[in-house]
Amino acid sequence: MINNEFARGAQTFSRGMTIVGSAILLICVALLTINWWQEGRWVWVGLGIAIVVVNIGLIVLQFRRPKGPRPTSDTDSGPTA
Repeated sequence: MINNEFARGAQTFSRGMTIVGSAILLICVALLTINWWQEGRWVWVGLGIAIVVVNIGLIVLQFRRPKGPRPTSDTDSGPTA
């Protein structure tokens, strides 16, 4: 059985490393996208923008708290025969 404090610490470390890695990738791709924009490489600009948007979404999702389990309700179980 894994110690609860260890598991929480490992999850925090993992979340932090994901955020740091995503931020580094975001900065590098943003700089490349600016360079590609100046050179007129429009396919690469589109790809760079898509990667930046996905990384912003990943960072936002890392800061959201996970929702608890949904309560089950017996009232919406559908028609019974």
